[in-house]
Amino acid sequence: MHKAHHLNQLLQIVLILVISSCANVKRSSPSYPNPTPVGTEVLNTIYSPIPDLSTTAPELLFTPTPDSEAFSIATEIKQEYSQEEITRILFSKWLDHYLSSDVSLEMRLSEYRIDKINIPNDQHCSSKLGALFIAEAEVTAQTAMLSQAPIGQYSSRWMVSAGGLVSESRTSRTILFKSAISKLRNEYTLTVIMQAPLCD
Repeated sequence: MHKAHHLNQLLQIVLILVISSCANVKRSSPSYPNPTPVGTEVLNTIYSPIPDLSTTAPELLFTPTPDSEAFSIATEIKQEYSQEEITRILFSKWLDHYLSSDVSLEMRLSEYRIDKINIPNDQHCSSKLGALFIAEAEVTAQTAMLSQAPIGQYSSRWMVSAGGLVSESRTSRTILFKSAISKLRNEYTLTVIMQAPLCD
């Protein structure tokens, strides 16, 4: 009976230790949730620290080959969504690719947030560009390298020539992107337009 009591106490102590150690384990969550087109305003929050690049070899910072998805991306969307929802899904997919370690540090993002989606009333450029519709997205992105670095240091080149720069800090950029969205069967293509004016 005495042994059984000690064994019972030992099992309780082990159980408490196991439960408390499980409670302290941080579960890793994906860097980006799957696109939820309805009612999702914040897709990624801007909180990650900027990495120290002082010891990174310069050849690892830059893209050795052109990025085929730099300004255009396509995806299949089978469900019926509004133009705003389709735009959000496509921009999410396009921005997600910049989170990949396959993208050079100068073009990589740590996190991003889609602040606003707008479908302009004036759609006269859509037919000229062969698009289903024209859409705008305001995006705040934290760049993997400093957005504004001191002279002589490397800084991010992500969309530095984008005409729709809204604001910029040392660690992030907010840009208003204009895009043409086209459709072939169930496949939608987002083409980010950097030229101004949008069409002639």
